[in-house]
Amino acid sequence: MAAEEKGQIVGICWCREIKDFGHWQEGVPSLAIFVLKPYRGRGIGGRLLAAMKDALKSSGYRAVSLSVQKNNPAVRLYQRAGFKIVQERQEDYIMLLSL
Repeated sequence: MAAEEKGQIVGICWCREIKDFGHWQEGVPSLAIFVLKPYRGRGIGGRLLAAMKDALKSSGYRAVSLSVQKNNPAVRLYQRAGFKIVQERQEDYIMLLSL
């Protein structure tokens, strides 16, 4: 998924089922999201996340996971969206959202 403003892609969100940094278990896709710095804090990430949650749920997925650096302000966004920390590593968290 992508967010666009004035013809420019300003944010993207995608999921994949591979053993990457955000992998939790088989059958649970891991989510990645990115918003360009000048566009952060405007709700773009939250809207991308909500749209992806809806798409995953309608596709039959029961959960989605992600990896986020502990010092990343997006941790609060994910917690507000319902993600729970399921594993704490040295530098990051694995978070899981039940759909």
